[in-house]
Amino acid sequence: MCVLCAIVNALEKAKKKIPLSFSNAKEEEKKNVEERLNGNTSSSLSFVDEIINEKKKKRVDTNKNVSKESLEEELKELRNWSFDAFTYASSKDKEFPLARLFMAAFDVFANGGVGERKREDVKEIFALINREKLFEFAQSIEHGYVGVDALPYHNVAHGCEVVHATFAILTDVITEETVMDPLSVFSLLVAAIGHDCYHPGCDNATLAKDRVDIKRRYNGQSLSEMVSCEVTLELLRRSGALQSDDGLTTSQIAFVEDVVATSILSTDLSKHEENLKKNTAENAAQIVLKSADLAHFARPREVHLKWVHAAMDEQRRNTKRQVGVKDGHVDWKNQVFFAETFVLPTFATLSGNVSVGSTPMYEYAKTNVEKSRELIV
Repeated sequence: MCVLCAIVNALEKAKKKIPLSFSNAKEEEKKNVEERLNGNTSSSLSFVDEIINEKKKKRVDTNKNVSKESLEEELKELRNWSFDAFTYASSKDKEFPLARLFMAAFDVFANGGVGERKREDVKEIFALINREKLFEFAQSIEHGYVGVDALPYHNVAHGCEVVHATFAILTDVITEETVMDPLSVFSLLVAAIGHDCYHPGCDNATLAKDRVDIKRRYNGQSLSEMVSCEVTLELLRRSGALQSDDGLTTSQIAFVEDVVATSILSTDLSKHEENLKKNTAENAAQIVLKSADLAHFARPREVHLKWVHAAMDEQRRNTKRQVGVKDGHVDWKNQVFFAETFVLPTFATLSGNVSVGSTPMYEYAKTNVEKSRELIV
């Protein structure tokens, strides 16, 4: 059975409630993260319905579109590889930072790309997307991410980080017509913003133990990735951003959904070797999103260290285990092992298959790894 069919079938199954009541209140967000693991199942609503209902409860005006002119700050951030997602996402003067960053990236490709790398076929495909409804979709997705005070790592800042890195990689490969077609470019932006929506803040093994309902729902496979995938695809369908008289065809929509699904599921590190062994042009989208998900290893050292400490803090707080930490300090030996096992091979495959030029992620990451190696006690 194809991945997309599996997702569709999951939607048709009898649904249990997976609590998802987000609020700006820090204590409520922390409580909701705990509920993701506890599984209070007092309603027959699906978790997708809960996201939409909570959005309506907060009275967010999703019909108010964001103008291209208002995204100047986001466009500036997109061009900066030293991007600090924690600082950006924590800005108090901005509502929906993730959705705004996503729309800024969309607008760049809707214009064909960056600088001399513009492609008319990309511009034509993006013109078929309903921009106002896509912004509504992005806001809905952002409700699936909590603030940095609720989860140290898998929060709205991480969503911004991955959207930013995906954009950076895609601007490099935009001229690679044989590698990345226009629909895949759009699909990857969607996959990037939704890839960790509703992440519980723990690994899949812990989630399987604490949430038997989710384990059964997805047959024990890629649990958190499957949840994010189902939420993303359902919200995309409900937004109507792809469906209109002048929109994408049925086959084009099916293609987008398949790329979104396979890309999000490829971020499951348990499938790491399997995905890299494919080493085909069809696998390019998956490699791009996997690389974006690990991009902080290629950021400037000070930004990378923020993510390292955030990951360690989240593991301590939400899995109640001292993973990768010794005496309250980072276990740099474990960090180097992770980078050499997962990060560098992924970036090497990206560079070899997709020809990343202006963002030499492999070299940047290698430098960070060497600096981390020096800290091993």
